[in-house]
Amino acid sequence: MKRRTTRFLALFLSFSMALSPTVSLRAETLGTEEMTVAQQKEDPVPAEVTVLNVTDEEGTAVESVPDVTDEAADRQQELSLEAESDKTGENHSSSEVSDSITTDETGSKSGSPVDNADKGLTEQKTAAEGTAEEAEPIGEEEAEKTAGSAEDSEEIVDTAVDTPNLLSVVIDEKKYDDGCYDIEVTSDFAMFKVLDAKATVKGETITVSFHTDKNTYDRIYLGYQTDEIKEPYILGEKKEEDGYRFSFEVPLEQMGQTIPFVPGKPDGTWYKNSDGKEYYLTIPNVLTEPEMTYEEGDYTIDMSSDFPMFKILDPKAVVTGDQIIVSFHTAKNTYDKFYFGLQADAVKEPYIQGVKLENEDGYTFTFQLPTSKMGQSVPFVPGKPDGTWYKNENGKEYYMTIPDALTGTGEVTPVPEPTPKPEETPGVPADGDYSAVVETSSSMFKVTDCVLTSKNGEMTAVITLSGTGYDYLYMGTAEEAEKADPSQWIHYVENAAGEYTFRIPVSALDTPIPVAAHSLKKDLWYDRELTFKSDTLEKTETPVKPENPGVSPAPGPGGSGQTSKPDTESKYESDTSGSTGTVNSSTSLPDGVYTPDRFSWSGGTGRVSISCSKVTVTGGQAYATIVFSSDAYSYVKANGRIYYGTNGGGVSVFVIPVELNKNNKILGMTTKMSAAHEIEYNIFIYLAAAANGAALGESSNKKLDEEAPLIMGLEYESETDVDYAEYFRIFHYQDGITLLEIDMTKDTARDPEYAEKSEQAAAQENDGDAGDSAENVKDDTAAELYKGNVVKYLIVPEQVDIPAGLDKEMIVVQLPADKAYVASKEAISAMEDLKLLDQIAAVDFEEKDCDQDEIKEAMEKEEILFAGTFDDPDYKQILKAKVNLAVLSNEILPVIDENTAKEAKTDTMTVEEQTGRLEEIAEHFAALGIPMIIDRSADEEEELGKTEWIKVYGVLFGCEETVEKLFDAAVKKAGVSENVQQ
Repeated sequence: MKRRTTRFLALFLSFSMALSPTVSLRAETLGTEEMTVAQQKEDPVPAEVTVLNVTDEEGTAVESVPDVTDEAADRQQELSLEAESDKTGENHSSSEVSDSITTDETGSKSGSPVDNADKGLTEQKTAAEGTAEEAEPIGEEEAEKTAGSAEDSEEIVDTAVDTPNLLSVVIDEKKYDDGCYDIEVTSDFAMFKVLDAKATVKGETITVSFHTDKNTYDRIYLGYQTDEIKEPYILGEKKEEDGYRFSFEVPLEQMGQTIPFVPGKPDGTWYKNSDGKEYYLTIPNVLTEPEMTYEEGDYTIDMSSDFPMFKILDPKAVVTGDQIIVSFHTAKNTYDKFYFGLQADAVKEPYIQGVKLENEDGYTFTFQLPTSKMGQSVPFVPGKPDGTWYKNENGKEYYMTIPDALTGTGEVTPVPEPTPKPEETPGVPADGDYSAVVETSSSMFKVTDCVLTSKNGEMTAVITLSGTGYDYLYMGTAEEAEKADPSQWIHYVENAAGEYTFRIPVSALDTPIPVAAHSLKKDLWYDRELTFKSDTLEKTETPVKPENPGVSPAPGPGGSGQTSKPDTESKYESDTSGSTGTVNSSTSLPDGVYTPDRFSWSGGTGRVSISCSKVTVTGGQAYATIVFSSDAYSYVKANGRIYYGTNGGGVSVFVIPVELNKNNKILGMTTKMSAAHEIEYNIFIYLAAAANGAALGESSNKKLDEEAPLIMGLEYESETDVDYAEYFRIFHYQDGITLLEIDMTKDTARDPEYAEKSEQAAAQENDGDAGDSAENVKDDTAAELYKGNVVKYLIVPEQVDIPAGLDKEMIVVQLPADKAYVASKEAISAMEDLKLLDQIAAVDFEEKDCDQDEIKEAMEKEEILFAGTFDDPDYKQILKAKVNLAVLSNEILPVIDENTAKEAKTDTMTVEEQTGRLEEIAEHFAALGIPMIIDRSADEEEELGKTEWIKVYGVLFGCEETVEKLFDAAVKKAGVSENVQQ
């Protein structure tokens, strides 16, 4: 064995002489133990290399590094092993060699094997080029000497020959067209399971996205657990069900790699394995064309935009072959076009031009793309009617998400055989009853069912609205309706399901018919249009007529004068689970049928709404008729019983005993989910007559209330005197509940005095009629409340219940608010005066910029965290600090030019962008369930007005007595100062 190895080494070195004279020359002068080290340093690098793009920890491209071919990689591996053996005198396994390459002397990571090998080979090439010219040919004697001395190196040669090539990394060079593909990304961390992975190819980059099925980890860092700073990281997007969706971009050439990663938790901590084991994500280099199984037809699609000022409404999709036609509309006139691409693109063409909606704000957009493009989040840039394009000064791109999920049957609405039409009345179908589809001009005025009757050349229709918010219709404009005799108004008729139906004349098909609709809640008329589509007419065998035709309820809420029949209690059986207790349904009201002055509810997911338009009093007991906007509810638990209702027409109806003017807990059992599931709700039915009180007025958010507003279920007690401040009011109710009102628009660019829209148009845009309750129940209810002129905060002490549904009308601040994020210097100063700095958990300045010793000391101990600035909060740190109240600076409000009283433009942002920023921040805090308050003390003109804002902090932090003493002292001091001046 030794002889054969010696011959092999001699032949090997002879061959090396022809290629590398330098190596032979050096071998003659070096001892046997130094030879392999010299070879490693001075062997030339093969000329054939492939350039790889290397990125630093932040993902920034750095200098390109050569990647060796397989032959060079083999050679480098042999030399690395020889050098290592020379140092230690021992053989090393493959893992040991890998460790020596990837860790430095301190044990920290120093790059992949490929990176370090490339570096070594580069050094070899430089050394070889520097010495090769000086080398002289070596004769046979020198070669024999070299071969002879190599006999003692048998172990080294054998080790080098037998060691596997660790640097042989082969990535198939596959070309993929731009588009969306399926990809099997895997994780070797059992607690972080990768599901439904997708890959979107664009040019030389690939965007990888996948989701998890658990809420344990909401972020990932591509790197090692030992990295002290784990940034940048990828923050997941919370799904409606459990889990997060992650998305990140890598160069296409990096496919086929295994990437180390560290999962992070929502509390801001990072996973750390006690045994030091790293975990890896494997991104294969195989992409699969997604299999689209949709048949041709019409669908709905859940598209979204992450730009608050470009909200996508009513998206639809039509599949034709391998193409999909997408259409949606917006609610505002700000942007009339958009471009799929980046803000930095110099030429934004082609772009999608919107079509102006008739009779309301917004544009309709339609575009076509291959079905293979579905499942992508595509960057887009909105454009304005003046030809300019939106540009975010901080460089943030906005994305439009086109999911790969379509909903619906996919069947195209069939076109019936042409209906014979009498010659004398063209455009009118033959006598009979027809079902029809009715298009409306407003999403808040939706027709869910229509039966059109044609007789003797004239048409009438019974239409059913989606909610109970409109009580009258008028065939004409809103202005005409207000002037018309009430006898010409068309009253609603309530059907068995509690829905409002109207019988109206139909003058023509396929032509918009003006209709005025009266909002029961707002007591206003709104202009609407109805279009009866002729191509949807289908003749019905049995005419469908509304119940109790011609009978309408008496105008106005409450009272036993209503002519509707009383409802009978639903059938029930005993509930042995004890999940609900008995209710006191007794009332002193006379027997009869009543319309609630107010009905509200809370609980559930928001996908299903509850309504109540009737209370029946029988034998001194109150029974409510409640309607779920889903026919999947088989029973309701209430009053310690299980009640069975009626289902049909998309609703479930139950008649149950209730305690008026109190919260009533109920459990609804739905079969809509994968398994039968009970969902808890609270309902609150307010009848002023039962409370010996006046009917409630409408809650207004247009201006500060001069008198305490009537709040459903709360009894008013007193008001805090506000003598100098202009921007807030404070009212006190029973059980220590406080109402704080803050004007968010006065003297700002959002001030109604300077608004572009008229009050009527603004009211129409915000027409949140309770009638379309299914549409009003949204996850972003709180975010919408921040858009009002006045934001109302209901401050509720611990363990005090409030009427269900009040959280849909005002922001609820649940005390104690003892972990505040304070991003206002005025608020910090006020809290310092009130000795409330211990209630602060996060601030908007860093420790080095802090001038309060108490806060600085707390920041040193990490008891108070820096959580970003008022205009760019760090929500990760806010969550880490467990913040339960946010106080922001007035500088977040859009400003106006004081000289012209018009909207102003700051150095970096337009008023529109400032408004978008405010709404975006409000949406984030609303999503986190953290109340957001804006301190406007700096906007007050009088000094005592600025000082009076400490009363706000008195009710927020429960120190009103201290506040009164401080403010009285401030008033006295101001009075003394004035006397001195006089």
